[in-house]
Amino acid sequence: MFGKWTAPAPDRFKPVRILNVTDVGVTFSHRSSGIGRQLMQAAEEFALERGIDAVRLNVWAVNNRAAMFYEELGFEPLYTNLQKSLIQQ
Repeated sequence: MFGKWTAPAPDRFKPVRILNVTDVGVTFSHRSSGIGRQLMQAAEEFALERGIDAVRLNVWAVNNRAAMFYEELGFEPLYTNLQKSLIQQ
């Protein structure tokens, strides 16, 4: 996890403190045991203690289980990132 300043539109002069969660992993055998929720709660508490305005993270489009997990925790889609592969297979 790391935090950074961003200035989202429309007010580009107002800094917003964001904690970007880059990786969260729970061993397959320990999934659905509450560890992921505990990790995310710790991240939120860390952010709140430091006056951070929001927590953001990325989820692969094919990872429906993770997307549903984060939505259950109150995360909402912010934007869609699209890609076009140029490599012929």
